[in-house]
Amino acid sequence: LIRGVFDCGREKEMKRLDILSERLHPIAWVVGGAGGLGSYVVEILLSLGVRVIAIDNWQFGIHNNLRHLIGHSNFRLIDHDVAKPLVSLPRPNYVFHTAFMDQEVSDHHLASLWLNVASTQQLLQITARNHSRFLLASLESISDVPANAQKISDLSGGFMAAKEGKRAAEGLTADFVVSRRIDARIVRIGDLYGPRMMLSETPLGKIFKAIHYKKDIPSNGEHIVKPL
Repeated sequence: LIRGVFDCGREKEMKRLDILSERLHPIAWVVGGAGGLGSYVVEILLSLGVRVIAIDNWQFGIHNNLRHLIGHSNFRLIDHDVAKPLVSLPRPNYVFHTAFMDQEVSDHHLASLWLNVASTQQLLQITARNHSRFLLASLESISDVPANAQKISDLSGGFMAAKEGKRAAEGLTADFVVSRRIDARIVRIGDLYGPRMMLSETPLGKIFKAIHYKKDIPSNGEHIVKPL
């Protein structure tokens, strides 16, 4: 009986210490943490004293974006596809879903769209189960449709797949907010390009690339701009 009371008291004390530790040093998962946007989020969180677990499957992530953080006491890097089950990771207080923001996928459009949806659903389920807070990085242009679209095939392509994937991710997030009462935010970001992204990854990056190599500048409309 005495051992049982002691063990119970020790368990309560450990839970209290865990709660205190989470408040002082919360844990954040950053999905797509090696991307142009995700790597900046990782750095900001670390500067705030947050323990960060960056998760990336290296389909679009860049190793150099996180290389300088290897060895940081509050940083951990996981090679994983979040569309698949996640096990043996510390419970997150915050989940930042920044994946699928840096690229216009040129191949495997349907697979990209599905991965976007599957990964978001997986992360939302983890958020609901652990009473975490969730942030989805989305695209400001998800409601855009090409002005010259005449048939269904005109709506195909890498960037349209990225938009539709984010549109579905937003719908899933909204559903979890209503049905599971999770604490979530959606941040829509416009054309994105930065020094940690490849020139060919986004529409804006492609424009810079065309200017740099003095080639025709791509446009979403029917016109092509020629650099002077």
